[in-house]
Amino acid sequence: MTEPDTEQLLREYVSWRGPDAARSGDAERFELVGQVMLDFQTWYRAGLPWDPDMVRAFLLDYLPVKIVLEEHEVASTPAAAAELLRFLGENAHLPIAEARALSALAEGLGDEFARAICEASGLGPARGLVFAMEIEGVDPTSASGVETWLRDFSRRPLRRRSAALPDVLGTTRGRSRSRRRTP
Repeated sequence: MTEPDTEQLLREYVSWRGPDAARSGDAERFELVGQVMLDFQTWYRAGLPWDPDMVRAFLLDYLPVKIVLEEHEVASTPAAAAELLRFLGENAHLPIAEARALSALAEGLGDEFARAICEASGLGPARGLVFAMEIEGVDPTSASGVETWLRDFSRRPLRRRSAALPDVLGTTRGRSRSRRRTP
C-alpha cells in the first residue's frame, strides 16, 4: 500500500462512517486512529495485511507513543481501531471473518491499551516537554506560550527541571499521561 492508497482508503472509511458519524463528538478521533492505523500498516509493516500480532503491536506498542489523549478518549480508542477493521472487512480489504475477529481483538484490548497509554515510558523527550507544559497550563499550540515556557524552563535549576518532567524511563511521578494529541 502506498501513501496515495492510504489517503484514498481513509476517505472511503470516512465516507463509510456516514454523515451521522461525522457529526458525532468522536469523529475526529476515529479518523485520526484510522489514519494512524493505515500509516502504521503502510510504513512500519510494509503493507502487510492485518493480523492479531499487528493489532496488538499497533494498540499496545505503537499508538501509545504516537498520540496523546484526554482521559475520556482512552476507552473508545480501541473501538475506533475495531471500527476501521470492520470497514476493511466489509469493503473487501480483509476477509470478513478475519476482520470481525481482529475487530473483536481490538475491542478486547481496551484495558491493556488504557494501561499502555497512561505509562510515561512511551514519552520521548519532546513529548515529555509538551506534557510538562500542559501540566503547567501552557497551550502547546501557542508559539509565544511555548517560547516563554521554554525560556523560563531553561532558567530553572536542573533539579527543578527534572522534577517538572515525566520520567521518560518509566514512571509518571504520579501524573496521568493521557492528554490531547500533540503535533
